[in-house]
Amino acid sequence: MSVRAVAERVWEKCPACDYVGAHASVTNHRKKIHTATEPISTQRADLEKTVRAMGGSWDTERGLRALRDAGHAPQDKHTHATLRALASEGVLEKVEDWPVRYRLADASRAGARP
Repeated sequence: MSVRAVAERVWEKCPACDYVGAHASVTNHRKKIHTATEPISTQRADLEKTVRAMGGSWDTERGLRALRDAGHAPQDKHTHATLRALASEGVLEKVEDWPVRYRLADASRAGARP
């Protein structure tokens, strides 16, 4: 294992064990090795959790980065659809139409379902 490669973020370490490799390799490793022992979270659940924790402004690019950081291999189309779904549920509110940008809804309304 190259400590330097991990430190420079060329390689990543599996959060559940000592496996080290490229991002895609760690993602595949987690799916193959850890699926039987730990539940796999959905992209939607991970994105909602991250949005609520971090707040701020959200667009498709930020959503993609958050999902990649959570170990997913997201696609633009599905990430944008997830952001739209979170907005329709009151978690996010649209603040800009072009480019589309969302922000965390008021705390009093974030948990409310329409």
